[in-house]
Amino acid sequence: MSKRNRGGRRRQQGERYPSGDLRPRETIPPEALKRRAELAGCSPEIAAKRPEAGYALGQLLMRGVIDQRQHDAGIAFGRDWTRWALMAGLPAHQPRQPTGQPRHEPTAKDWLEVRDRYLAACAAVRDRRPAGLVWAAVEMVVADEVAQPILDGLTGPAGVRALRDGLDALAEHYRIPRREVA
Repeated sequence: MSKRNRGGRRRQQGERYPSGDLRPRETIPPEALKRRAELAGCSPEIAAKRPEAGYALGQLLMRGVIDQRQHDAGIAFGRDWTRWALMAGLPAHQPRQPTGQPRHEPTAKDWLEVRDRYLAACAAVRDRRPAGLVWAAVEMVVADEVAQPILDGLTGPAGVRALRDGLDALAEHYRIPRREVA
């Protein structure tokens, strides 16, 4: 076979099913575990066991930058933001694997319910001052999944305060109860 006949892309390496499809990896690659551990401020063994080490809000929780209530509020807002963005037809902030499922077409009632829920949460965050900084911090961590500027101190103490303030506003909006400290 000459070089001229080998068109197309190279075959990916890895274990395969009898059909020839590539099997998914069972474990997290060591490089990814090391990076997660650095971001979460823990050992690679702990990062492998704790799912929080794999996303921005969880990394901030593990480092003690935010508390559990703020984390839960961020997760709830992220869920609302994702639903709203999908129904609005916005592209994902982070690349996603296609599921192969047909896209569900929302009804007008579904759209209004999701939109109103999302806009009410946004209003709760935007009522905090300084509004621009609070909104930017919450959006950066929840929607964009970026915690590095906060962990590196690039946003300064004002950025951390703004994030905490925004997440507290969301916790109040979603009526997440305060946990008693023992």
